[in-house]
Amino acid sequence: KLLCDIAEPDYGVITNLGPGHLEGFGSIDMVRSTKLEIYDAVKTLALNADDGFLMAGCPEKQAKDPTS
Repeated sequence: KLLCDIAEPDYGVITNLGPGHLEGFGSIDMVRSTKLEIYDAVKTLALNADDGFLMAGCPEKQAKDPTS
C-alpha cells in the first residue's frame, strides 16, 4: 500500500503467487493479501485467472477495466 501511495499507479498486473517472498511475509496467504492491496489503488488491474489460489483470495474482485 505504501508504494501505491507513493507511485499512484494507473495499471496493475498480478501474474502469479509463489514462495519467493515467504521469508518477508510469513505465509503464502500473506503474500497474496499483500499483492492484492494494489486492487484499490489502480484503475485497471489484470489478474491471472488461471491461478486458482490467487483468484480464491479475491472472489469479489474481478479484473478492473474502465472501458467495459
